[in-house]
Parts: sequence; C-alpha cells; structure tokens
Amino acid sequence: ALQPELAESVRAGSQSDDFDPEDSEVVNWIRRRANETAKQVNETTWEAIRSEFEKTERAHSRLSICKLVKNIVSRLTGRLGHSATVAQTEVVAAYNMGGLLSIGQMDTRMDKIWVSAMDSRTRETHKSAHGTRIPIDERFSVGGCSGLVPGEMDCPAESCNCRCVLTY
Repeated sequence: ALQPELAESVRAGSQSDDFDPEDSEVVNWIRRRANETAKQVNETTWEAIRSEFEKTERAHSRLSICKLVKNIVSRLTGRLGHSATVAQTEVVAAYNMGGLLSIGQMDTRMDKIWVSAMDSRTRETHKSAHGTRIPIDERFSVGGCSGLVPGEMDCPAESCNCRCVLTY
C-alpha cells in the first residue's frame, strides 16, 4: 500500500524531465523501502504488544483477558500519531532519493549537498550536517549513522521526522 505514495514522492523529487520512474533501480528502491518500513512498523507494534504481556507478568497480575486486550488496544491506539511520523519520514526519503536516482540516470558526476531546515525542531546532528558537500555516490555520515540521502539513514534515530533535503 505504501508503494504508490513512495513512487509519487520519488517522481516529485526528480531533478530531470527525462527521469524514468520505471527504471529497475527506482522500482527496486521503492519496493525495498516499502518492505523495510512495513517490517519496522510490524516490529514496533509487536514490541508494544509484548511489552503489555511482560508488564502484566512482572506485576504477577491476574488480569482478565478482557482487561489485557483493553490495555493492548489502548497502547496501540496511542500509537496512531506514529502514522504521521512514518508518512512524513517516508515522503522525505522518497523525495530525496528521487533526486538522487534521477541524477544517476543522467550519467553525470556532481556533488550533493545536505540542506537542513535550521529551525528549532531541527536536531543538532542535522544542523551539523547542514551544507555538507560530498560526491553523489558517497554516503553522508550524520550522528554516527550513514545514508545516501536525508531521511534514509541506516538508523531510525537520524531518519525519523527528518525534514532535510538535497541540493546539487
């Protein structure tokens, strides 16, 4: 379900009128990203459920099944705001990756530059990355993590809620 939205954001981030969104590298990135996101969301959801079971067990509580279900539903309902975070993070990553992939299709060598929002919500590690210029095929190093584009770092701590973009 996430793939059409990622594809649209990738197209929006394109830096070229000749960008081919059907290119295998683009399609594979969209599939991989959608699968990784679904896996992370499922793992996080399972962790919330498991936590409720463990909390009940640690308290040596004899909660009724109905009470345990109510606690789990309450915990998961509280996570609905998490959906907006996931959506925003995925759009930023797809937009930035669209730019990078479209540059790659042009078969040209250039640098990419990390541009941070630079406001009160910008994390310090992203403020430090602001203006970093590296060759297009290299990975940014931000907050102990690395990635090709903002929003797609190899650790969630530097990707979640990222609003940074690339310029070329």
